[in-house]
Formats: sequence, structure tokens, C-alpha cells
Amino acid sequence: MLGVGPVAARSDAAARDPVHVTADRLEYDVERELFIAEGHVRSVRGDRSIDADWVVVSRATESGIASGNVIYRDGGEELRSELLQFDIKTLQGLVYKAQLDTGEGGYLVNADRLVRTGDKTYTVRSGNFTTCRCEEGEREPWAIEAGRARVKIGGYALAQNTTLDILGVPIVWLPWLVFPVK
Repeated sequence: MLGVGPVAARSDAAARDPVHVTADRLEYDVERELFIAEGHVRSVRGDRSIDADWVVVSRATESGIASGNVIYRDGGEELRSELLQFDIKTLQGLVYKAQLDTGEGGYLVNADRLVRTGDKTYTVRSGNFTTCRCEEGEREPWAIEAGRARVKIGGYALAQNTTLDILGVPIVWLPWLVFPVK
């Protein structure tokens, strides 16, 4: 995250945590105020980390992009994708083809587009929610499919254009659904 600041709700101690970055190649472009890291990039600050093939962070715009095999970890949450755009100070951002694991016993969320809107809050477009952790190739016993959803991890999700799928078969369609994400 190359100088990523803490989420606003974090303590002052978290803001003082140093950022440790390793990569095959690190560069700073003074003229454009860009940090560029390539190859096996790992950035760690406290209990948050980003692993990716390539990361660029702009000091001028206070934004960054991580690309290729992206894994973002924040405590017990793990977010995987191919492309992640983020704001340095708030860590809010946009994720394409996201896979979010909210932690042991929590939800697994797959989404075409996921936006982190705050600490533990997300909006989801074309998402799938389940708590089942099946082996590779096994069919999920159940899942909630949503066209759109607003999610608060540890709270509730409000989903629109929703189906409940049992063994991959849509059983019921609901225009909207509220369900716990705890």
C-alpha cells in the first residue's frame, strides 16, 4: 500500500505504524509523484496487507492501483481480485471480479464489481453470498444471488433482484431481501 493511511476509524497508533514494502523492483518517479512496485509486491501495515504483481500509488492524488493476483487482507477478512483501485487515506475503493472472505464462519462473497465504501461496508453488483466452504468443483448447497446489495460485515445486507439458489437451482426470486452478514 506504499504509504497507505489508516481508515478513519483506526486509532492514532495504527496511523503511526510503518509501511513495509517488498518487491522485485521498487521505483519512485519524482516528477509524477508515483511509487511503482513490480513483481511479488507485498505491502504490510499493522494487520493490513496487499500482495500483487504490480502496485502504483500517487502521492499527488492519494490513490493507488494494484493489479495481478491481488490479495488484500484486513484482520480476518481477505479480498482477492485481479484489479483493485483504492484511496490511500480511507482505503475505500473499487474491485473487479472480487472474492471476499469475511472470515471463519462468515460469508464468502463473489461479485463482478465490489466497492468498499467504508470500514466493513461494501456495495456489490452481480453478487453471490454463501457461508458454505465447499471443496473445489463441488456444488454449493445454497447461495443468495443478488443483482445489487449494500453490505455491512457484522451487520446486515440489503439485496435487490435476489434469488435463493439450492444446489445451483434458483428456488425463489425476491425483489429485495435483508439478511444477516454476521
